[in-house]
Amino acid sequence: MIDVITRQEAMDALAPQLRELWLRSANPTIFTSPEWISAWWSCFGTGELHALVQRDDGALVTFAPFFVHRGASNEPELTLIGIGNSDYLDVMATSRHNVTAVMREILGWSVRHKIRRAEWPQLRADATLAEAELPAGWGCTLHDSAPSPVVALPWTDSAFDRQISPKLRKNLRHARRAATARGSVWFEHASGEAVEHAIETLFALHAARWRATGQRGVLEDPAVQRFHHAVARAADASGMLRLIRLSIGGETAGVLYGFTTPAGACYYIGGMNPAMASLSPGVLLIREAIHRAIDEGAVEFDFLAGREVYKYRWGARDRRIFHCRLRHHSNRGPST
Repeated sequence: MIDVITRQEAMDALAPQLRELWLRSANPTIFTSPEWISAWWSCFGTGELHALVQRDDGALVTFAPFFVHRGASNEPELTLIGIGNSDYLDVMATSRHNVTAVMREILGWSVRHKIRRAEWPQLRADATLAEAELPAGWGCTLHDSAPSPVVALPWTDSAFDRQISPKLRKNLRHARRAATARGSVWFEHASGEAVEHAIETLFALHAARWRATGQRGVLEDPAVQRFHHAVARAADASGMLRLIRLSIGGETAGVLYGFTTPAGACYYIGGMNPAMASLSPGVLLIREAIHRAIDEGAVEFDFLAGREVYKYRWGARDRRIFHCRLRHHSNRGPST
């Protein structure tokens, strides 16, 4: 049975069931979690919510967070909640067969409502949605997006030290010595009431860095800040938040904002104190985040989209990401 959700209140009421489904899905990243999806729609959702839920014997087996908005050509376009702020998009499902049924339902509805375009960006090669069969009349073109550099993590922290390059090990030792010479070095893993202050510190540090170049950072928009406050609170409550503040000599040197889910650990964004750049706070924070990820049994540390050089210094390898563009061929005659 497939039902349609058109109101956020109905979607939020399913949160406990959605979380259970998310945990059973193929790639439970932060971006497909009910915490992220609910906060995103609350802060950025425009257009028409048309999420689908599929049940089998009363149990939720598929959740597809679709909505319709005006696309780049100002035509109605079907897409997924999270577009623009999420490094991975997908549906939650326990079976790829179920996703094909949902695909037929949503694309059939689209044609009936004269929606002939769909944009599904940020699909991993192993995305559940990417393998669903398209109904007749629809065509799909795939384009490569910026890859996500990912570090495979060993079982122990000492094994990771042996895994990284001698040059990076040397840089880490130098950064630790330089930081210690400045004063006490402390990593705060923010939770509870400390989350609000740490996230505000992240916003301030990130903005300072971009203003120094005469630009605005991606975290300066008030709607984006509201969104990350909401995500951070919800992710902290569910144990997924990895918000780390580094203090050196009593002064904040940087903040790393990431998450850990059953799919692995990821580094979403960071903010560093420009006055302490010589102490390499970013390197120290990443190493601390990787240390915690290994300690928690994560199998990978995902730097997410972008080919920044520093990511590869940690031994990252690219994960391929696709942009799926679907079009319905309205001029095609009826099948015989």
